[in-house]
Formats: sequence, C-alpha cells, structure tokens
Amino acid sequence: MTYNTIDQFLQNWKEIEEKTLLIFKSLTKESLTQKITEGHRDIGRICWHLILTIPEMMEKTGLAVTGPSETDPVPTQPEDLINTFKQVSKSLQQAIQ
Repeated sequence: MTYNTIDQFLQNWKEIEEKTLLIFKSLTKESLTQKITEGHRDIGRICWHLILTIPEMMEKTGLAVTGPSETDPVPTQPEDLINTFKQVSKSLQQAIQ
C-alpha cells in the first residue's frame, strides 16, 4: 500500500489495530499455548512476535516506538497481549504524527 499523507497511514493503521484487537480478544489463556503444528510457535508466541515487530521495524526507519524487548517473557494472559499491543500501537501513532 502506498501512502501520500500521514493521515492515510493513520487511518489504515486504525483499521489494522481494530482487526488485530478483535483477534486478540477472541483468544483464551488455553488457546495461547496451542500450536498449529509441532515444532513451531504457539499462538501466544505468534501474537507476541507481531507486537515485538512494530518497534523493531520502526527503529529501522528512524522512528522510536516504545515496546517490549525480545527478552521479555511472552504473556500468558490474553489481556496482557491486548494491553501491550494497545500501548505499542499508541506509541507508533504518536511517533508517526
């Protein structure tokens, strides 16, 4: 997708944020430990990876986005993933503006 304005990006990001939160809110403590296939990440680790990737990728653009570290433990509660994602998303939006 190409953006011509900051507002276009922010509008698209809001949609991404809403859809991601819908998925995160559908998760349970039990579903976070479910693996799609043996030898691969469980759902909780996949969600955590999505959250970690936002500040990591933005750092490559020169934007400082606050977020968890790779050394932080993967949350075991969906609410913790939701709250962390919201914080990272807010930091991204502030950095973009």
